[in-house]
Amino acid sequence: MENFSRLLEILQDREKTKDFAKQCVQNQDDDTDASFLEFQLVCVHRDLDVIFDHAESPIEKIFLCALEFSFLASGHLVRMVAPSRRALQDISQYRDGIVNAKAWRAFYEVVPLEKRVISFERLLDQVAVDEGLGSKWAANIKTDLLLGADLGFNDAFHVMPQAGFPDIQVDGRGVRADIFIFVPENPKVQLVVECDGFQYHNDKDQFLRDRKRDRAFAANGISVRRYGGAEINANPPDVSLDLLKYLVETWPKQKARKIKPDPKLIAKLARRMAKIHEADKAGLR
Repeated sequence: MENFSRLLEILQDREKTKDFAKQCVQNQDDDTDASFLEFQLVCVHRDLDVIFDHAESPIEKIFLCALEFSFLASGHLVRMVAPSRRALQDISQYRDGIVNAKAWRAFYEVVPLEKRVISFERLLDQVAVDEGLGSKWAANIKTDLLLGADLGFNDAFHVMPQAGFPDIQVDGRGVRADIFIFVPENPKVQLVVECDGFQYHNDKDQFLRDRKRDRAFAANGISVRRYGGAEINANPPDVSLDLLKYLVETWPKQKARKIKPDPKLIAKLARRMAKIHEADKAGLR
């Protein structure tokens, strides 16, 4: 425990964790493109804000922050997403959005180059105006394409804290998971991760409820993996690496999903994500 006391202190404080992330990003290979490092840091800071805004307990914050750093160190893609009370339904809608974004790009690319009098992004803006869809519609498609299709994040593991499943019921009530992991482009990837602190999982009744929950998730094609609060506190990196290893071994097709840096694309996306992130914090989106 002494070895990780300083780490535990860092991982429970938003600003200290962000500073630690900045050090980790900057300490990578000297030949890494600067725009890529900027993009990577924006992504990590955004993920950390999701964690600190939505993880319910200190043990979940510690575990999710450690998981973020494990992904960062391994080079695998990860994206933390805000909770949903209807996780499966909203993820399905998100997948529909991916299909929609790809269809719009395919439509644009059919037009011969000499007839493309406006850019693809300008086309989306104009369609949003003409159809009364609003600027958010166009912005979401642009970001979904850049972040998802062009950089491969739609193939990345997405991590949602406090995911709700109203249609998966135990004793007549919908359930909520500490963490739900999915991949937008691969519906087969569905994993619930529970962080079992002793305070709430220390009696026979709770033990039985946990087993019922596990069976209910399994009946809906969702695997469950549990970690004890004591083991998370004792060694956050080891537990997070155990989960990362499980993920890439269980779904090996996701193992090689790493960013292939295109400096211009990443610089453009870094600016867009920073702008969207600031709008999110200001409550404008």
